[in-house]
Amino acid sequence: MKMTGAVGSLLLIALLPLPSHGEAQKSELKPAAAAKGPEEKEGSKTLADAASHAAQARAYLHEDRSRKAVGEVAEARRLLRGMRSAGQQPTAAEQTLRDASRLLAAGKLFQADTALENAEQTLSALSGGESPLQRAERNLRQASRNYSTGRVPQAKAYLDKGAEYLAMAARSGLTNARQEIVKLGGEIGKLKRQFDQGDKGKELQSLWERGKALGERSGDYLSARVEQGSGKMVGEDDLIEARLHVAYARSYQLTAREPAETVKELARAEAYLEKARKERQNEPALRRKLAELLKELAHLKQHAEKADADTQEEYESVRTQLKEIIENVK
Repeated sequence: MKMTGAVGSLLLIALLPLPSHGEAQKSELKPAAAAKGPEEKEGSKTLADAASHAAQARAYLHEDRSRKAVGEVAEARRLLRGMRSAGQQPTAAEQTLRDASRLLAAGKLFQADTALENAEQTLSALSGGESPLQRAERNLRQASRNYSTGRVPQAKAYLDKGAEYLAMAARSGLTNARQEIVKLGGEIGKLKRQFDQGDKGKELQSLWERGKALGERSGDYLSARVEQGSGKMVGEDDLIEARLHVAYARSYQLTAREPAETVKELARAEAYLEKARKERQNEPALRRKLAELLKELAHLKQHAEKADADTQEEYESVRTQLKEIIENVK
């Protein structure tokens, strides 16, 4: 059974060259980290290795090699069992990997892919390592900062790295984020081709802001509750998508100063909120909150050319309210 559609086809889009381990080490500024004891270091390595096996399992699924995927899941589970045998705390990813094994055995490949996505992200976070999306966001931030201080060659180098890590994120990140990651990577490619044509400061900052918003969305999906075995988010998905597009609109309006793009992103956010509101027929309080947020988005659309402090405050208010709703929705 081949995995066609968004899961398969979008992977083919991410054809940018991936950074080697050595290149990544050389070109990035590493955050300071507290020293770890031998047991903690070993535990982090085991978790990182298990995450790699989960990622490889997903890659095999996308290549229609489910038997190979089963082997990778089994190896990831073996590593986590070893941690438990050594007296270390088991992780929530163990149950997710068990679910993936069950789903693979039942031939439910898309549901297994979702379970493996969540296991990979959880294990990567627990290991203390950065995800490709986090590295992409950090490099985009450095590109913007270097450009603003006149260090154009360094800015271009960071931009290249950001593009490479976005390509990696499109390959291994959460399915729901992949389309937006590919789109952002395309915008970076366009900017690189026009890099020497005028001031690119605002565009670089906007790219960074949108990369940061994608990272926040990935975190929202990771912490959201997933219905066991179904791969369907329990109510949060439309709200998470709405929050992403509000962040995009904010960047287009306040940083890039592109009213047309602002209106498009606000319209996307409205569509997601309206869908969430219609699906909550038995929750009048939540429906009222969403209706109020829709009014605020409509107001922002009417003044898409404004870039003052009041507009910034309005965006922050909408994003904060959406975050609170996402965290409390059942």
